[in-house]
Amino acid sequence: MNNGLDLIKEAHYILIATHKNPDADTISCALSLSNYMFENKIKHKVYNISNLKDIPKGLRFLPKFDKITNQIPKFYDLIIYVDCANKDRVDLKLNKDENIDILNIDHHKSNTYFGNINIVDDTKASSAEVLYNFFEYNNMKISKNMAIC
Repeated sequence: MNNGLDLIKEAHYILIATHKNPDADTISCALSLSNYMFENKIKHKVYNISNLKDIPKGLRFLPKFDKITNQIPKFYDLIIYVDCANKDRVDLKLNKDENIDILNIDHHKSNTYFGNINIVDDTKASSAEVLYNFFEYNNMKISKNMAIC
């Protein structure tokens, strides 16, 4: 059974997508994943439609905050949506013909289960809690930078 980690391991380039008008939950989840990927030499980008200056200033201490971009890479074969009940919250236009895997990590009751794999638990207070459970379930070592995020 593929629980999402296989998608991450098999991907060549990952786009971690955060929602418009980002809050701490979406940014912290994205950066925790980004730190994991950086530490494990997995190619990726963290995407948010906003300019970096428009993301809450109180989050700038998070490791890899400066790596958030509003530029979409030319190639990616996996999108990880974090804290997004539906794809429209990201403002990422996909070509209908593109065959891109989607991992959906969220805690909203209104989630539309749009991913190939959906890790959604609406009993959790945040997507960060869902992501932590994902790390634990897969015995993924949580580094200091991941924990800070």
